[in-house]
Amino acid sequence: MRLLLSSLIFVILLITTGCIRSDDCEPSFNFQVPLTLSSFDPYWQVGDTLTVSMDIDNSMIEDSRADRIVDYPAFNPLMNLSIIDIDALPVKDILDDIELIISDEHEVFITQFDSLVNALFVKEVILSENRSKLEFSFVLNKSGTFAILFIANLTDDSGDFSDKCTPRQNFSLEPASLGTTIGATFLLPDTTVVNSEILTENNQEVIAEFFANLQGGNSYKTKFYFKVE
Repeated sequence: MRLLLSSLIFVILLITTGCIRSDDCEPSFNFQVPLTLSSFDPYWQVGDTLTVSMDIDNSMIEDSRADRIVDYPAFNPLMNLSIIDIDALPVKDILDDIELIISDEHEVFITQFDSLVNALFVKEVILSENRSKLEFSFVLNKSGTFAILFIANLTDDSGDFSDKCTPRQNFSLEPASLGTTIGATFLLPDTTVVNSEILTENNQEVIAEFFANLQGGNSYKTKFYFKVE
């Protein structure tokens, strides 16, 4: 019995100590991705063109989790973007009601995010030496109050980059949390919410109801609010 107990303790210690990283690698990453809009103005006219662009040095991407700079040569945030009408419930996306202008160098398609809205998914960005770029435009041909919602769809296997953690010695019992987990946050260009001051009480109630019913709604941290008149 004592031998069995000793053997059990040895196995537990082996698993426990084997799961402790021997290096100083911080396995969680949240890349900060600044975006540029043709204007951050809250008021637009019907017929105006709103352009969204990204042009970052992918050899120097900021990671907010560990306050470090990362070299990520093929960085692609895998952007999902929805544009929703927030004047009344039920909330409707307006991607089918506006004209999209985008280069053939990007691979994009419309996908459904949850069951409530559609989203523009930018699958491919333009990669060049030390740069990751994307750009597209919308012709705003509908009046109302709108929100553009941005989310990155990076996954743990989205590519190789500096400081990426790997399980120690491929130990099969090592928890997945000791590998690398990655995400990204879009900034406009240095904050996540723009023009919230234009929202009426009704707009705020509509948004609150929308996010309360949207699966994964908390993932949409980056929002640009605007009115088209």
